[in-house]
Amino acid sequence: MQTQRLGTLSDNLLQLSRLEAGKPAGEREQVDVAALAREAAGSVASRAEQAGIELDLAIAPVPLPVAAERSHLQTALANLLDNALKFTPPDGKVTLGVGSQGGAAVVTVADTGVGIPADEQSDIFGRFHRARNVSAYPGSGLGLAIVKAAVERSGGGVSFTSSEAGTEFRITLPLA
Repeated sequence: MQTQRLGTLSDNLLQLSRLEAGKPAGEREQVDVAALAREAAGSVASRAEQAGIELDLAIAPVPLPVAAERSHLQTALANLLDNALKFTPPDGKVTLGVGSQGGAAVVTVADTGVGIPADEQSDIFGRFHRARNVSAYPGSGLGLAIVKAAVERSGGGVSFTSSEAGTEFRITLPLA
């Protein structure tokens, strides 16, 4: 168990270092964010069902192409969905939305989980930061730093709103 945790931590640190250093890990390509979101939802659907969490999808039926490295966006979506499921209690809800606004693709991951305390929200994208209300949950505090770096490397931005009723993360990427 500890060996697996150390391996995951090492992998996450390496991934974050590569993203932040700007070292090219691959080429940008045209990626359909709507299709990528459907894939990400498919990979967590069983986990949500087993946890008694409703997984709601509001994904545009049309392609939403962005110029990005596919693996970076996959990682960002996986981390946001993982957090949403981890911090949402049974009978809660996680919503994955994808649409367009202006000249951008907009991806939202919202949950009815524990939320992020207001006095810690400014630090949430920092390395190793874990909010005090989630200390009982597994994690290294690197997931949101990786999300931010991956999205920014794709020319986008990430923001969030949070309260005790849950959290919503919003990724905005320029359409290709």
